[in-house]
Amino acid sequence: MLHLLSRALAYFWRRADRPQTEAGKPMRPQTEDDRELKSMQGVVTRFCHDYGMIDDLICFTNDVVLSGEPLNVGQKVIAIVEEDETSNGLKAIRVEAVSDKWENYSSPAYDSSELNTKMLIGNITSLTKNGGYINQTTSFSMDQVCEGFEPCKGDWVQAEYFINPTTWSSEAISVKPLRYKRVDKVRISSVCGRIGVVDDNIFFTLDSLRLPDCYSPRKRDLVNVVVVESNQSCYIWRALCMAPSDKYRRLSAASEMDLDEPYENLMRDKGGLEVSRVTNFGTLKLGESKNMVISIENKGNVPHSLISCRLAGWEKEKQFSFQLPEKDQKTLTVSFSSSVSLKQENPSKRSINSLSDNKEPMCQPVNNAFVTNNEALPENGCVEEQPVVETEANGEIFIPPDGKTSIVIICTAINPGRCKDLLLLCFSDFIIGRYIEVTVINEEESLIAASEPFSQIKHKVIPEFQNIKTTVAVTEHKRSCRRHLPSFLPHYPIPDRLRKCVEQKLDILTFQPLLAEQLNLSNYKTNLSTLLWLEEIHAEMEIKEFSMSGVILKKNGNFLVLEVPGLAEGRPSLYAELGDKVILKTQDYSEHIIEYISYVTEVNNEEATLRLNQEFEQAYNSEPMDVEFTLNRTTSRRCQFAVEQAIYLGEKAPFPNTLVLQSPQVVKTWNNIEWYTIADGHEQYAKKEVTVNLLYIYFFTTVHSNDKFATANIVLDRTSTILNALNNGQQIILRIATNNSQKFLKSLQRENSYSKINKKKMQNEQTKFMVPKERNVVAVPHMMSVATQTINGDMTPNQRGCEFFNPVLNKYQKLAVKRILSGECRPAPYVLFGPPGTGKTVTIIETILQVHYTLPDSRILVCAPSNSATDLICLRLHDTNLLKPGAMVRVNASCRCEEAISDTIKLYCKDGEDIWKASRFRIIITTCSSAGMFYQIGIRLGHFTHIFVDEAGQASEPECLIPLGLISEINGQVVLAGDPMQLGPVIKSRLAVAYGLNVSMLERLMSRTLYQRNENTFGAYGSYNPLLVTKLLKNYRSHSTLLALPSKLFYHKELEACADASVVSSLLGWEKLPRKGFPLIFHGMRGTETREGHNPSWFNPTEAVQVMRYCCLLTKHVDNAVSVTDIGVITPYRKQVEKIRFLLRNVDLMDIKVGSVEEFQGQEYLVIIISTVRSNESSFDDNRYFLGFLSNAKRFNVAITRPKALLIMVGNPHVLVKDPCFSALLEYSIANGVYVGCDLPPELKSLPQDN
Repeated sequence: MLHLLSRALAYFWRRADRPQTEAGKPMRPQTEDDRELKSMQGVVTRFCHDYGMIDDLICFTNDVVLSGEPLNVGQKVIAIVEEDETSNGLKAIRVEAVSDKWENYSSPAYDSSELNTKMLIGNITSLTKNGGYINQTTSFSMDQVCEGFEPCKGDWVQAEYFINPTTWSSEAISVKPLRYKRVDKVRISSVCGRIGVVDDNIFFTLDSLRLPDCYSPRKRDLVNVVVVESNQSCYIWRALCMAPSDKYRRLSAASEMDLDEPYENLMRDKGGLEVSRVTNFGTLKLGESKNMVISIENKGNVPHSLISCRLAGWEKEKQFSFQLPEKDQKTLTVSFSSSVSLKQENPSKRSINSLSDNKEPMCQPVNNAFVTNNEALPENGCVEEQPVVETEANGEIFIPPDGKTSIVIICTAINPGRCKDLLLLCFSDFIIGRYIEVTVINEEESLIAASEPFSQIKHKVIPEFQNIKTTVAVTEHKRSCRRHLPSFLPHYPIPDRLRKCVEQKLDILTFQPLLAEQLNLSNYKTNLSTLLWLEEIHAEMEIKEFSMSGVILKKNGNFLVLEVPGLAEGRPSLYAELGDKVILKTQDYSEHIIEYISYVTEVNNEEATLRLNQEFEQAYNSEPMDVEFTLNRTTSRRCQFAVEQAIYLGEKAPFPNTLVLQSPQVVKTWNNIEWYTIADGHEQYAKKEVTVNLLYIYFFTTVHSNDKFATANIVLDRTSTILNALNNGQQIILRIATNNSQKFLKSLQRENSYSKINKKKMQNEQTKFMVPKERNVVAVPHMMSVATQTINGDMTPNQRGCEFFNPVLNKYQKLAVKRILSGECRPAPYVLFGPPGTGKTVTIIETILQVHYTLPDSRILVCAPSNSATDLICLRLHDTNLLKPGAMVRVNASCRCEEAISDTIKLYCKDGEDIWKASRFRIIITTCSSAGMFYQIGIRLGHFTHIFVDEAGQASEPECLIPLGLISEINGQVVLAGDPMQLGPVIKSRLAVAYGLNVSMLERLMSRTLYQRNENTFGAYGSYNPLLVTKLLKNYRSHSTLLALPSKLFYHKELEACADASVVSSLLGWEKLPRKGFPLIFHGMRGTETREGHNPSWFNPTEAVQVMRYCCLLTKHVDNAVSVTDIGVITPYRKQVEKIRFLLRNVDLMDIKVGSVEEFQGQEYLVIIISTVRSNESSFDDNRYFLGFLSNAKRFNVAITRPKALLIMVGNPHVLVKDPCFSALLEYSIANGVYVGCDLPPELKSLPQDN
């Protein structure tokens, strides 16, 4: 019956689609050329991604399949077919699946038992009142969310979904949190408006937090919380519900007026009194002063007394003050006094002086009242005939019915930008408030104001009707002439079906349902390949939008330079390192068009230097050209190939679940190692890594079928424990006091009670480390490892240890070198976790040298995502003077411009031109992408013994796989060095981000069980398993007060300030510090964000001028001037970079580095000034281009960890408070008395400030 209904429906849609015919005549399908169509039923016999066959006779493509899930082989279908004129075969123009089940497609409700449901693990990317989306594409309604779970954007969830056959999109039928737990008796760390933090690591927002009745969270409350895993800026847990630990804890009534409450009632007139509502001073120039009179009129029948008048103090620069009338003073009406200007000087000099003046507080009588002024007045001056007045006054002023009085408000413009304060008029029974506002501008802002209004670029569609096209290619570049690599690298074309999904905004899960699963070995290739294609599709679509018409190129020597607005911010993305191609076309839209192929050789801000045909370069005479940008697929193809080869790595490298310890690569004595000899002819050693109260000794024995191991108990004084020798190669653990170690070893000799080992067997091979079958290897803190091993020759006690090449390594760095050199857990990657300023690169250099000299057969490949990072390692190795000629080679991309390579690096680049020759060097340094060239000369798995990937957190997982595919899957050693809390891969496709392409291999591994943080077990080793991870903790860069916040937000408060005190304390006495001895300034400015011309980049003139003023103060200080090379300015928008550079040139400070966060990664400066730019208080997300770091915790972390001695943050607190990281910085600044500038947002006004 159901089958018949399905056939009937198929009949009706066929009838509906047919054109009208004459009445009474049979209808038949028609096409434009009136070819006859036939309707047939059959079975799908073949089906690939894009095409299939019905009954092995009818060919069809995926785009003709109507609603329903992707077809499967064996599925019954109804097809409308026509004859293919080319092949004379049958071709389907419409295919519909025949369903054996009746489904009411008009109803939104589906019976899950009748649906082909799958599981999805993802992140909630958007949310509305009625539902939301998971991973951008899978929709859900609130009715499908499990009871008790109120979802929030960023939550990780597990959903059951199906493909809706009417829309071909995925819909969730159940949603629940992926992971959750209960945490009891933890304290609330902070509350800021409607967001807060519990125990420094659990985020909560009152918008989605369940609370008991009559309870409101407050700082330091002891609470119990249920938390779910969620991405909330720098926090990974979100509180779902909260209750005080003390069930009797309730919110007490506030003893005084709460200024955080809504101000509507406060602003209303009361008691018959009418107070002037015109309280905005408008726009004032810096240094200008203006008076405003506010009248108070009693229109009621009851007299009132003005008991006191005060300002709330929101405006930290104290630009506002007021004057109360004398008791006998006549009433005044509301009016504005004439503006009084100060004497003007050179703008830049006046700006500097206005900051540098330091007036002492003074008191003097005015109208029978004492007046206090704490303002720093500009140089040369006071306001003419301007009384200095108090900001709080007492003494009742009587206002009878029909009476009037007035208050004079004075504004002296000191702080640029919008400023706001609250005037409180306190009467006996009520309070009336009025906002006092002003906008202060300075003359420097006019120098960088928008030159023209912003308008979107209207991309001209270049005609495609030309019949004749001549393509002029560029001649070969000299440097790449020796690189005739086999071109077997597959093209990996983007599947048409996937492209259609993206272009038509269809659900990506209809193309690849495996994306819904967590990444594992079985879906590894499929998912990563799909994500790479998604990123490519986005890049193709984006780059087409930037085509330009009528462009005139500039000449620069022998090269032509193309100006591209937005280029510096990746709009479009062009890279000289990849040899990106740009097509130039003549504008003669006739039958013949000439197309010139050019390659990008250099990118500098908004300009790209192009290499073209030499004849064209010489003949070009400023003719207008059409410009098309193309996508370079080289790196993507290499990534696809590496993903394809990753299957040969097995599970141990990309997905380590358990550890099988291997024999150490190196058996080496260090200068802090003691050796012991055990009796009975079997030499063994004990490697004591640290001196502690208790030692943990591991015996790992080889299992032999004929060996019978017994259990031996040894008792040593009262401090020993029982030694348990376990069969089947399980670990033997002994725990004794340190001072008994020698006695214990002698006892072992005397009692002969250690595990027996087949001596004959051990003469030929090392004893293998074994682990319990059902347990992971766990390294115990404070351990002394004892590896059973046969030594050729006699071992003498206290053998002289080996020295490190770098004598100043700290204990964490030394441990990392030892563990990497030992490599007991290979091929599982070893992670060198290097927070900012902890000497990660120094550790890598030491490890490379140790491997090179200790393992003569080693072949080392050192990679990084960028040329700058790879060049740095090459330079550091060169500086050691420890490598012999011919030991190291630097391999560059064929398209890399020689001018961009330093002379020192060039010494190692010549041999890198011949990839075959370079492959024979023992140390090879190249980028992750360029490592793909070794595949093209036939090098495969196992060629390299050691692979180091520096800045691994910035490489996407496919990019990281390129070098990893060249190492042995059995015995190779992989080291991933980086910081998962700093900048990650740059991924622009929202879909690719939603499904995890932005997560580096380093970050993904750190989330796996073996690599996760465990304070209880590994507390002595940075809370990570020392066999797999070393976390460097000693920071040699920043002052302790600058290190405290990032250490708390990102590194569990573990970073230790070890920087040179003479450097980091050099600016503690700077006179502009709000708090001496605390080298941090948060300067609040409510400026204006704007854009100009066709450039989409934002800039903020108010902030730019303030940055310039701080630079002037620092560099032109008489006593302790800071060098221009010691100052860095970070701002997320290229236009702001341009404006700040312009201002700095005007004051001869052009050598100060100004750039984006990415340009400062891995660098450090004595002083860092940050301009956040965005100032739209209603919306500040740059959703399209992901450029701002305002909502990116990793960019925030990089930015605030660059300075050594001083950090100055310039930004709008009303915008920044919306982000948890900036909110924490604001709270930290306010609590320590270093916030200056504009009024704070309501959620921060009540915070106590250390004065």
